[in-house]
Amino acid sequence: MILFANYTLAFALALSLLQIVLSVMSVKKNYDFLSIMKRCVLSQTILILSNFFLLIYCFVSDDRSVAYVAYHSSLDLPVFFKVCALWSAHEGSLLLWILIQTIWMSCFAYFFQTKHHYFKVTVLGVMAFINIFFYVFILFISNPWLYNNNVIHGSLTPVLQDYGLSIHPPILYFGYVGTIVIFSAAISILLNPKWKDVWNKRAINWVIIPWIFLTLGIILGSWWAYRELGWGGWWFWDPVENASFLPWISMTALIHLFRVKKNNFDLWIIFLSLITFALSLIGTFLVRSGALISVHSFANSHQTANYILFMISIIIGLSYLLFFIRGKKFSINIPLIMNKRNLFLLSSSGILFLSILIILIGTTFPILARALNYGEVVVGAPYFDIVFKPLLIIALILMNFYFVIVRKLRVKDCILVYSISIFVALILAIIIDLESISLFFLLNLSVLLIFNIVNINSLIFQSKLNQKQCTNVSMHIAHLGVSVSIIAAVLSLTLQKEIDLPMKIGNEVKISGYKIKFNQVDTFHKDNYQVLQARFGILNKNNDVLDNLYPSQKFFATAKTVMSQADISTNVFRDIYIVFGQQISKGTWAIKIYYKPFIRWIWVGGFLIIFSGLMTLFKSMRNISIRREVRV
Repeated sequence: MILFANYTLAFALALSLLQIVLSVMSVKKNYDFLSIMKRCVLSQTILILSNFFLLIYCFVSDDRSVAYVAYHSSLDLPVFFKVCALWSAHEGSLLLWILIQTIWMSCFAYFFQTKHHYFKVTVLGVMAFINIFFYVFILFISNPWLYNNNVIHGSLTPVLQDYGLSIHPPILYFGYVGTIVIFSAAISILLNPKWKDVWNKRAINWVIIPWIFLTLGIILGSWWAYRELGWGGWWFWDPVENASFLPWISMTALIHLFRVKKNNFDLWIIFLSLITFALSLIGTFLVRSGALISVHSFANSHQTANYILFMISIIIGLSYLLFFIRGKKFSINIPLIMNKRNLFLLSSSGILFLSILIILIGTTFPILARALNYGEVVVGAPYFDIVFKPLLIIALILMNFYFVIVRKLRVKDCILVYSISIFVALILAIIIDLESISLFFLLNLSVLLIFNIVNINSLIFQSKLNQKQCTNVSMHIAHLGVSVSIIAAVLSLTLQKEIDLPMKIGNEVKISGYKIKFNQVDTFHKDNYQVLQARFGILNKNNDVLDNLYPSQKFFATAKTVMSQADISTNVFRDIYIVFGQQISKGTWAIKIYYKPFIRWIWVGGFLIIFSGLMTLFKSMRNISIRREVRV
């Protein structure tokens, strides 16, 4: 079985090499090898898919002859987590990356419809070139198909035994890896600028789909961090969190640029397309190299880190060398750029790019400091809060002025909306004693939020929506989602309360008008761990029980690990979050209680953003089908 699995990887490598040869011959010799290349792509997908399911079978059947299975699974692990253990460590997650990469390549080969076959074969050739690096990586450096020569008893890390987190990596990877299509198309356009119109007309779907996956992956990741890590936070500017956020920002900038009519930002679009995939590769390095300390990262060998660094240097280096050599082929139409709408869209993409630089510097600075022998340097939340807030303020001002100037709202409507938002912000400031920076956020976000609602209502309730108006609705919903998330984050961080104290059974404590009563502690066995579970009652001022929470400690015998599991009481306006900590003395435990107002609205805003992306995608796909019907 192990030998067969390695043969499938080797054969996929051979097909990828053949794909490159066919691509070069098609372009240089004017041969039409597209149909053969499509078969090569599909064959690679089938080979990697069979390899993937074969490894899943080894996990489910507890085949301890495979070293990777023995290291990362145990006999008492539930079947669902045995499957998910495949991508819980470096080698398996690399196989998942390659599988998703071949799926994206197959999707492009079979679903990207164009008469310009040479553009298509060039894109497939660039993808095959990138695939070769990953095939070599998995075959010779990080191979999950090695024999278990020693008796190994491992297990899946307890913190990863969570249903939400289990589906988080595949969703995130579909977003990460989907940027390979954008990157390969940009390289092809640099090789032949005549293909830019072929790509620009169809590009939005290939940007929106990975952007939706990445958004959903980030939402799931922040939700997992909030539920599982026991500190009540949802974003910590962790290096690996930043690694997923960076390509998301870059793709958001691309989406803004593709909204420009008679697009003359080709050079800027190509630059961002290249950097989007580059950021995904840098994220791969941060996760797998062990260069940065993170709850998400895989500790691995120097050989792995060196190869990833070599791969990134070659791919990024060659792509930007080509960009600087061929970039002069693209002209810039200054009068078109100075159009008010285009200028706003270009400015927004510029601010997003500046935020990429700021986050990238903060994330990679500890690596640079260590390389230059400056010792261990930690760049945490204070840095990002200081440098990110001014950019956020500028972005909010731009969005507000976009609705005023570009959308041509009437002066009396603007005065009314600003007056209402200022009044609301001041009332909130008086009631809850907000800091000045938070007041400024709320002021601008309230304006933006109301503007979006006004624009959405004015469009939706018209008798008939044309194509342009449908696009505007999705744009307003996306901005509404951003507004909701940021307002919820500001309110939650400003109004949250925290109590950390020792408690005995029968003790009560008050927080934000609620009584929290420690009722009892139970012990029982579940799946592959022992549970020490507490029961807390949440009571109102009249001592009526509103809810019961059951935070616990899980004891994993195989991994020899203790993990706290928080429990949360939630409604539309607040969360009460309780962590059951270690026993301090007989009958006394360390308890943490958090009061988190409006925190759920952070994820509501995230799902509004996803919904806006789905609207744009469906509209674009509908337009494509209409154009096909017209041709027929």
